[in-house]
Amino acid sequence: MAFPRHGRSRGKDANTWSKLYALPKFLELFVSVDHFAIWRRHIAWSKHDGDKLRDHMVQRFASNMVFMALLLGSDVAVLFSPSNPSEIMRQRLVAGEHGTLDFWAGLFVCISMFLCLCTILATFTAWAIISAVSGENAHCVIRSSIGLHATQLPSRIIVAAIYSFVVWAILFMFILVPLGWAIAIVAVSILVILHIVSTYSALGRLVMYTSAMSNDRIFELRTEETMLPFDLLETLVDKSEEERKAGTPVTEQYRREHVSISRNGALPDLESGVELRQRKEKAQDSSQG
Repeated sequence: MAFPRHGRSRGKDANTWSKLYALPKFLELFVSVDHFAIWRRHIAWSKHDGDKLRDHMVQRFASNMVFMALLLGSDVAVLFSPSNPSEIMRQRLVAGEHGTLDFWAGLFVCISMFLCLCTILATFTAWAIISAVSGENAHCVIRSSIGLHATQLPSRIIVAAIYSFVVWAILFMFILVPLGWAIAIVAVSILVILHIVSTYSALGRLVMYTSAMSNDRIFELRTEETMLPFDLLETLVDKSEEERKAGTPVTEQYRREHVSISRNGALPDLESGVELRQRKEKAQDSSQG
């Protein structure tokens, strides 16, 4: 169902979408932002409940394990398949025929397979250790340098494994499919991948800049219920641009007093500010005690 434009020009729509896709950094157009350290830092500082922070990390490890197991199965199946292309690939690998596509396809299959094994090892170990941390101590452990590095390490290897998989899949396209069709398939696939990654990187940046990970409402409830999808997008993008220009450190972004966005004279939601002051007072009392 299409929402009415209410006199809004298409140029304004295009301008808002262009601002949205300008939020990610250059590398985030090729690797989604949730695989970067900045995403882990936002998660670590936005969750005030230690149990929720730990559970979020554990859930991510669980999904990584399933995905990498499937990817590893694909690599092993191709490498040891009795099919003719796989047999030729293995022969070229043994012979060291570096000038053939089969050799490089086989090499990247091997690289992808071992990266998948490394990812599973890192994820399984991180899962076991992080899940053992209590909710009371989750923040100090995960926010520490070693905690951030340990929770980020599986994602870094995952990215390498995925792109190794993509490389050998592309090489096999040129081995198995006529050149014209191979170029067309690869070009379309790359464009789709770039669109997927850039879209979710833009959404991820929007989530980070607007502090959407926290429990504080971005919009006052009555205001949010009266806004159409594009109005929500436009306001969120404007807020994201302001936050990006301000350059507030992550460690301070979720500590400052928050006021929800309101329109038509609606009173701002100050509940988050009250909660923040209560947390500060509680922390001071506990430190004095």
